[in-house]
Amino acid sequence: MKPPPGGGLPASAERKRLCILAAIVLAYAALANAAAILVGGETASVFYRLNDHTLLVIGASLALIGLTHVIVTVINEPRLSVLARLWGDLKTHVLRRDRFLSLFVPLGLLPLFIPAFLTLKSLIPDVHPFAFDATFHALDQAIHFGHDPWRITHALFGGPSATFALSFLYNLWFLLIWGVAFYVILRVDRPVERFHYLCALLVAWILNGTLLAYLFSSAGPCYFGFIVDGPNPYQPLMDGLHALDARLAAEGSWMRIWTLEAQNALWAQHGTGDAATLGGISAMPSMHVSLSLVMAMGMWRFSRAFSAALWVYAAAIFIGSVHFGWHYAVDGYVSLIATVLIWKGLGHAIKRFGLDGAMPSTGESPSCG
Repeated sequence: MKPPPGGGLPASAERKRLCILAAIVLAYAALANAAAILVGGETASVFYRLNDHTLLVIGASLALIGLTHVIVTVINEPRLSVLARLWGDLKTHVLRRDRFLSLFVPLGLLPLFIPAFLTLKSLIPDVHPFAFDATFHALDQAIHFGHDPWRITHALFGGPSATFALSFLYNLWFLLIWGVAFYVILRVDRPVERFHYLCALLVAWILNGTLLAYLFSSAGPCYFGFIVDGPNPYQPLMDGLHALDARLAAEGSWMRIWTLEAQNALWAQHGTGDAATLGGISAMPSMHVSLSLVMAMGMWRFSRAFSAALWVYAAAIFIGSVHFGWHYAVDGYVSLIATVLIWKGLGHAIKRFGLDGAMPSTGESPSCG
């Protein structure tokens, strides 16, 4: 089979990969749309969620990548016209006929996938009301020998500076997830690694963020008192966080605990028809941990140094998820196991079905006849 102009894997293999990505997103969006209409009526349709916020995220991410490229060009080749270099790079790496669809199919799918996920997540309490918070609290204590995991994180990182740093890293997650995703999309020169990463990102959202989230519907420690009758074991945690934030505000400090505002905003939208704007509430499993792991594992193929930094970041996200009462520790453990299985399983499937450009594996020796 003749390779496309400029080298690379056969065009048919790339078409298969693009079709698989499109099929995943379109099937998921159709499911989300049907569920939204069934539960919430016509105005709950996914297509009502295709708003300017989604396009703004995509535009800002692409602009950030472009700005980074300009800076690198200026530093490395100061005598070369930046515009000329950018146009040359676009013609070489983006506007080639064999790469155009590889770039713009994933970029076109994201604006559909994001509102589909947010819509399905917002419907969780309507389909399966929060039922596992007490169970996961008990599991946390059993796993940690009778101790609440948040007490451990606050013993180690309970100071104002460490708490602010964790809050900053936690809030950085959304921008980092999309920044890395768009970087990978632009790496059309690495089609197999790119496909593996994008598939893992989508499948993690679908299996962890939707299927498991529906099966093990839970709100999280910060909302425990609103969900479970009786004493709230997480009241000291939330009181301490709010007291620390109030103290920092009274001192005029530039350090604040921003996650508390997000928790309040999510609960204010809980039960309203607009819950999908922020994505609704769901604790098990932790998607912050899951997608941080996808980044760390996926970037190993592109940059070992950046991957190592992302592993450290994933550890900080896990600590922060417990530290601020977003998640039970068991949410993170389940995310770790499920995400690694998804990554490994997809890697095996890519080789098994020849999506790496090689012949599909049939378990038989190749015939020379």
